Amino acid sequence: MKFGTDAQITTRCFETILLIRVSIDQQLKLTPDLNIPIGMSQLAFKETCNIFKVYCNAKNFFRPSHLELISQCFSIEILGTLFGHYLPSLFNLEITFPLPMQITEIGQYDIISPSSNKKRTKRYVLKEWEQKLQSMFDNRNETNSVFQNYLSEFWEKKLCPSEIKKDIDISKSPNNATIRVARRKQRKNV
Repeated sequence: MKFGTDAQITTRCFETILLIRVSIDQQLKLTPDLNIPIGMSQLAFKETCNIFKVYCNAKNFFRPSHLELISQCFSIEILGTLFGHYLPSLFNLEITFPLPMQITEIGQYDIISPSSNKKRTKRYVLKEWEQKLQSMFDNRNETNSVFQNYLSEFWEKKLCPSEIKKDIDISKSPNNATIRVARRKQRKNV
C-alpha cells in the first residue's frame, strides 16, 4: 500500500523520522570522534539518513511545531534543508540549499514523487511560521550556536527586513490600512 505526500500517515511518518534523525544528530555531537552513533549499525544509520532525505526531496513536511526539536540539532542536512530551502521557498526568498539531496544507495526506496500541488500558501501558514520564528528568535540564547546562526541569518538578513519590520511599523502607524495595501502590492510584484 502506498500513500501520497499529502496523506496524514505520510506526515506522521516524517515526524517520526525527523525525531530519529535529530536524535542521531545529538548522539553524534556527544561523540564527535565517531561517525555512527553507539549501538547503531552503519546500515541502520545510512537507511535513516536516506529516508529523511527521500522525504525532504519530496515535499515540505516541516511544521512550525518542529522548531523546538530542530533547535537541538547541529546537522547541515536538517538545518540547511529548513532554513536554506523550505522557509525561503515558503516566504518567496532566495533558496540557498538546493534539493534534491544525494541519497546513498544501500536499500531500495520507493522514491516519493515531489508534490505537484502548487497551492497558494495560506496566510495563516505564513503567520504561524512568522510567530514561531519570532518566538524562537527572541529565545535563541536557549538553543545551540549552530541553530542560532541559521535562525539569526534567516531572521535578520532574509525575513526581518522585508516582512517583520513592516509588521512592527504597521502596529505603530495611525494609518494601518494604507501600509497593509502597500505590502499586498509589494508581495504581488515579487
